[in-house]
Amino acid sequence: MDGSSPSATEMPMLDKHQPHTLRRSLRIVTMAWGFGAVWMYATTGAARTQFAKSMGMSDAAFGLMSAIPNLGLLLQVIASYLIERYGNRKKLFLIAGTIHRLLWILIAAIPWLPIPMSEHWWVFLAFLALTTAIANMNDPAWLIWMADLVPDTIRGRYFGRRGQLGRMVGIATTISIGFILDQAKAVDQQTLQRTISVLFIIASMFGAVDILMFKWVPDEYRKPVEQKPPFFTMLAQPLKHPAFRRFLAFRATLFFAIGYIEYYAWLYLFDVVEMSNWRANVMLVAVPTIVTMCTFPLWGRLVDRLGCRPVLLIAGVMITHGALSWMFVTKDNWWFGYFAVLSATMAWPGVELASQNILLDMADSDTNVQGGSAYIAVHSAVIGVAGICSGLFASLVVEQLHDWHAVILGWPVTYHGLLFFISAVLRLTSLIWLIGMPEPESYTTPAAFRYIVGNIYANVNTVLVNGWRGFGRMKKILRSSRR
Repeated sequence: MDGSSPSATEMPMLDKHQPHTLRRSLRIVTMAWGFGAVWMYATTGAARTQFAKSMGMSDAAFGLMSAIPNLGLLLQVIASYLIERYGNRKKLFLIAGTIHRLLWILIAAIPWLPIPMSEHWWVFLAFLALTTAIANMNDPAWLIWMADLVPDTIRGRYFGRRGQLGRMVGIATTISIGFILDQAKAVDQQTLQRTISVLFIIASMFGAVDILMFKWVPDEYRKPVEQKPPFFTMLAQPLKHPAFRRFLAFRATLFFAIGYIEYYAWLYLFDVVEMSNWRANVMLVAVPTIVTMCTFPLWGRLVDRLGCRPVLLIAGVMITHGALSWMFVTKDNWWFGYFAVLSATMAWPGVELASQNILLDMADSDTNVQGGSAYIAVHSAVIGVAGICSGLFASLVVEQLHDWHAVILGWPVTYHGLLFFISAVLRLTSLIWLIGMPEPESYTTPAAFRYIVGNIYANVNTVLVNGWRGFGRMKKILRSSRR
């Protein structure tokens, strides 16, 4: 495989289904995510953070908000068992997914519910936990479905392109919402809260369309196995896989490191740097989205060509400083945040795609006739526990050090900086688990590193050489014109 993108005529040759059906299904899955991206970007970021703050949520409670949704990941164990026992993953995905997205209408209605205002943020957390729990019921169904649908030889590139579309939609959604929120906030807090409610309702509708479009994606119904595996026997199967155990340890450590970062980065920009909603959305969402949109196809090709483990190691090193850099963003040096975003988020697609492909390879029903989705369920349960612990840990730190300030090497540091530093250390520590993890068909990490550096050097060299030649031609033209 040369790592180049497949053409329309090459795609059918890679399929285990009918060529026309495959192309049509892949197009639907990609287009559906265009609607899903509107829902995702509209219900996260500045909108969710400001909605929680408008209901009186404390800084420590944001740690709980980052932990509670991870409880839903534990339900993937049950969903996995239902899939293995009854096999109708498409029906489970459509029902659970639609309910999950429409529940955001109830979240939007919280300010108008007949409950005391002081209880609004608790109700918000409860609804958030409920909708996330239902969402996680359909995640194993979707992942094992996609593992069977998308040929393994093009998964990296396909999901890279799909992610690229979602990010294009996300950029427009994020910038628009940031502007709308600033206009509403300029009026008063009540207008801001009501505006966010309206945005959540609209986003909920877009999210439901995303799920319902999968009605037109065929799924080979997997009949229940005659010998139904006992619940714990099914869950124990993936844990016998040495490579999977190492992968689990890596993911658990990484999720503990990043679980609490999102909300405290938002709080840091709002409360310490005093950014507007629009500028914060641009820095934390729009710029990273543009960067990852540009680098997703590159990492997809690298995953397909070099293998998952070496890409995961190299990209993992590149994201280590991402959290630590936020310590140096201040009112006077807010621009440094853009450098932090550009230099770290360009590698996140590598971590995301390589991790997803490792999981899909292990869950592929071609190699796991029985219990393939158990890999996804066990993985989700482990990272769910890690995410819960991460949020509770951050909440405890904030509760104890909310008013803590220090000056380190002449730089002011708050509790946010301490959380960022801990995250950076844990990100680096997580990579230890990948050393020695077997992946027979992959490049060695040094060889993969040389390949990546060589390609970067070749591309930069081409740009510089062509630029210099163009400059030389321009000089000749100017000299001849003077004559």
